[in-house]
Amino acid sequence: MRKLASVVTGMLLSGLATSYAYADPHKIDTDNGNGNVTLTAKAKQSTAGRPSSRTTSGRDQTATEFKARVAEYQTAWVAWQACVSSTGESMPSCTVPSLSLGPQPPGGLTLNPVVGGPLQIAVTPEEVAYMAIARLHLDPLTPVIGPPPDLNPWHMAAVGYPLWLSGAGTADPAPVTDAVFNLLVSLDAHVTQTDFAMGDGHVVTCRGAGVAWSNSVTPGEKSPTCGYQYSRPSLPDKSYTVIARTHWDIDWTINNQRGVIRMAQTSSTQLPVGELQVLIR
Repeated sequence: MRKLASVVTGMLLSGLATSYAYADPHKIDTDNGNGNVTLTAKAKQSTAGRPSSRTTSGRDQTATEFKARVAEYQTAWVAWQACVSSTGESMPSCTVPSLSLGPQPPGGLTLNPVVGGPLQIAVTPEEVAYMAIARLHLDPLTPVIGPPPDLNPWHMAAVGYPLWLSGAGTADPAPVTDAVFNLLVSLDAHVTQTDFAMGDGHVVTCRGAGVAWSNSVTPGEKSPTCGYQYSRPSLPDKSYTVIARTHWDIDWTINNQRGVIRMAQTSSTQLPVGELQVLIR
């Protein structure tokens, strides 16, 4: 069953205790010319006639700070893609950027008020989509090697034996909707590909989550689309660390605006690989 929990996840950074000037967004307009969303804030006045403030204890962040974090992630994503392109099969040497968007977007999002008048700040539909994505819970796929080494007496994979590669988990969760201020955001996440760094310097790229091995597979049969055969053992000294890199496309829709936000996650497993000797008499 396709399932996606809309909860605040570990992707969000821990809060920082900071004082912010407080404003209540009271109007949101969509600019039909460039698609931007304009948030208009009106400062709360204290009894002394000055804008009031509150200590957020890490629960709020300004709109400008959120926009900066989105820009940082987009820059890191481009840099990571360049790293992957330049290193080829050395996938583990490139650090996957983390989609961490601040203490608590968007519920605690505030705008810094300007004394003497309202403040307007333009937020693009894509940035509003990032606010909604910050609430999603997407788990990386776990690398699965078939047939499992535990099925044979040696509890290891064998050099030269065809292995099937797949990612366990939810690769195509159900679409969800989320409300950001008075805007309705539709999100549809799915895994586009999974890269498997096999631990011996080689990387296998598989469409979607790959193809899972099952007991119905004929022994020694190769995976039709996503497989691998080791040419050298990891034993007796160690096991290979197999790293799965999950690529997500998150399609978003706000009113008549559409787009795609991409992210990636990694997980790993240990795989002992040895050689089987055949005696001929």
